[in-house]
Amino acid sequence: MGNGVASDGTVSNFSNGNINDTGISSNMALQGNGFFVVQSDSGQNSFTRAGDFTVNAQGQLTTPQGQLVMGYPATAGVVSTSSALVPIVVNAANNIPASATTTFTMNTNLNATSAVGATYSAPITVYDSLGESHVLTVNYVNTAANAWTYSISIPAADVGATGNPVQVATGAMTFNSSGDLTAPRARFRESPSTDSPMAPQT
Repeated sequence: MGNGVASDGTVSNFSNGNINDTGISSNMALQGNGFFVVQSDSGQNSFTRAGDFTVNAQGQLTTPQGQLVMGYPATAGVVSTSSALVPIVVNAANNIPASATTTFTMNTNLNATSAVGATYSAPITVYDSLGESHVLTVNYVNTAANAWTYSISIPAADVGATGNPVQVATGAMTFNSSGDLTAPRARFRESPSTDSPMAPQT
């Protein structure tokens, strides 16, 4: 009696915990085996599975204790795993600039036997200059034999408006009796269907 208590031993448990969305873009989680490598002010590397990272004033990914999160350097998008580890920098100046969508193509079969007034819609995802995605809807309407109109719309909220989707482009298409696109010629690629009475893909 009176000898106190002591630990009988310790057990390391590296199994996955629950992965939850924190809403913080710099937070990370590991699924499966592995560790994050972090470095102290003295240059000492250590390992952790805690991913509650933040970004310091220099744009470097850090732990709550100020340790730098380390990774392999990359040049032109190619990671060099033979190089020494360096602090991971995520400031905006080092981000790859977004590229806005300027053109898109769609493969769409329009039924040549459709009645006047028949409609068909197809979505397509595009990106703005900030890299944000938007879903456009291309609506086709049969206006006569071998003739269709199309209109392209975007959700009103995506362009700072309210209410119904905003129309951003319109046009008309005509086909011959063989299903070949005759107008407009320069803006569409023909790819006639061979297994059904459809107009060509546009």
